[in-house]
Amino acid sequence: MKTTTPLPNGKKYQFDRLIFKNNSLVLKSYFDIIIQPALTPEVNTYSRLLVDYFVAHGNICLLFKQIAKHGIDINSIETKTFKGNSVLVRLYNEYANRFLVDFAKNSLQEVLQNFIFTPSIPHEQLITKLCEGIHSSLKTIPPHFIRSLQVISEEVENKQTNHNSTQWVFQQLFFVKFLFPLLENPLFILDGVKQDELRLNQKKIDQFAHYFEQVVNSGIGNEDILSLVKETIYYLNKPVALSIEQSGLDLEEQKRLHALIVQAFKDHQKDIINYLNLSEKERKEKKGGGDLTGKITSLFLSSIEPSELKMNEIEALNEANRLIYFYRDTYSQRIQEITKENTLYNDYLLKLQRQIQLITQQIEEEKVIHYKLSKELYEVEKTEQTSSQENSVSSFSSFSYN
Repeated sequence: MKTTTPLPNGKKYQFDRLIFKNNSLVLKSYFDIIIQPALTPEVNTYSRLLVDYFVAHGNICLLFKQIAKHGIDINSIETKTFKGNSVLVRLYNEYANRFLVDFAKNSLQEVLQNFIFTPSIPHEQLITKLCEGIHSSLKTIPPHFIRSLQVISEEVENKQTNHNSTQWVFQQLFFVKFLFPLLENPLFILDGVKQDELRLNQKKIDQFAHYFEQVVNSGIGNEDILSLVKETIYYLNKPVALSIEQSGLDLEEQKRLHALIVQAFKDHQKDIINYLNLSEKERKEKKGGGDLTGKITSLFLSSIEPSELKMNEIEALNEANRLIYFYRDTYSQRIQEITKENTLYNDYLLKLQRQIQLITQQIEEEKVIHYKLSKELYEVEKTEQTSSQENSVSSFSSFSYN
């Protein structure tokens, strides 16, 4: 006897295979058809949904790797800026709004409250407080967030035609796209502050934020701010070790979010299909043959259409095994990535240990040199003192003789 299992949102394992694939056309269609043309507030909803889906599967770094490959062009690299309406920035903003709330409150709240409740505090003191707050709160940034920034930086480096530094990536995304807008519109991170109180002090806050931004962008001005930028970029560049738990993996959320993201695709289904067909055709032409047109489109439609699983006990076991193998492979790949990241982290620690050993050795050598120089100096002083005494005796004798 066969049992029937309804699949109202299609075949999740097939959908995941398509969207988590490297250079996924289905994922690119979400970027270009669903997010790019959307207006507020829909664009925020769609961006947050995609971020949440990848986070729930422990694949958020993969998302930013793919959007960096797809969305960063030579113009961005040459001008060292990210357009505010780009898909990358939209996804990044939703990601930051979800995972940097604790950092924002810890680092900015005290300074902003001082603007409102203690207006007599000097400007320089507020800058010092802000820099100290940001620096001490860096440890609250989740490891997967730091790794995602590094992934974007690595993709920028791959696209560059030279060996220029990619530190501007961290400066742009962390300070310009996240921190500065928050300084100018901080109501949601301020506890115990009313909107009217904020409005009365908004001009001073805007001036302060503008000065801070000007120094960061120009690299000229307040030494505390410049030092903070340098230390922050150094911190965000350090290798991080991610565990499965730290990656955000959540099996319950996967099921809920799957229904929502499938619905988003269905709401744009006609444009998505056109996009996939055109993209497949272009890929076919680049490869110089092979009838691939329609293959991904067919798989995609099959993955999101409601269906039923009708199977007996043996078929159910086979299907379960198939799903187990698919998700085992999916998470095995993630584990391999985490293992690689851990190796990078260990290599970084070994490098630091070697640097410490070298510095310790240099200190010991300096001590030896210092001891030798001190000894030589003592001998020289002793010789000079003896010579001086002899000269004095000689002069005295000569004087007595005369």
